[in-house]
Amino acid sequence: MSGSAGPEAERGLRYCLSLPDFDAVTAALRALIPQLRAADVPLLAGLLRSEDRAVREAAIAAASKLGDLALADPVAACLDAATPDERMQAAIALGAMRATRLASRLADGLAAETGQAFGAFARWILTGVDPVSQDSSRPGDSTAAVRTAWLEAAAAGELTAPPAPEIRAPRQLDRNLADFHLAFGRGVLRIDFAPASPGTNWPGGRGRC
Repeated sequence: MSGSAGPEAERGLRYCLSLPDFDAVTAALRALIPQLRAADVPLLAGLLRSEDRAVREAAIAAASKLGDLALADPVAACLDAATPDERMQAAIALGAMRATRLASRLADGLAAETGQAFGAFARWILTGVDPVSQDSSRPGDSTAAVRTAWLEAAAAGELTAPPAPEIRAPRQLDRNLADFHLAFGRGVLRIDFAPASPGTNWPGGRGRC
């Protein structure tokens, strides 16, 4: 099912969430994701504790889409799941939710992982920094490089604070116009103007946009 369900269809899907059939619950929850709202936080918190892996993974996807930080702790509990796929989905969901207070726990989880680089995805979403692309000396597709960069960032205390914006490739188009590439981040951009020529009214100093 895709798109928005009508009221009758949504009621039917919500009814399916109470069934003892885990397959039905999983399918209904995934279909309901576009209709979820803040009032569904308690429902999702309960489904995140389901004994069934497929139900939990659907609930993780739903929590990621909803983005309510009230679900961060129940999602984080899935970082201790038995399967690497579920742990990875939980980590990516926490990143999408921007649950920065759990970044250190994500780093701890990554330190214990041997076959997954899930932390790189979470860090990229949490902080806006791709730990590999920022260092050209690291091979871009190396799982080991991603993992190492993530853990180094955790050790340096970089995971809980957004990085400063980085401006790349500034160029002057004409005497009144310039452009640039915002690599990541957000903030106030300060522009230094050339000093005014003697006898002119150009203010000089700093501009801001």
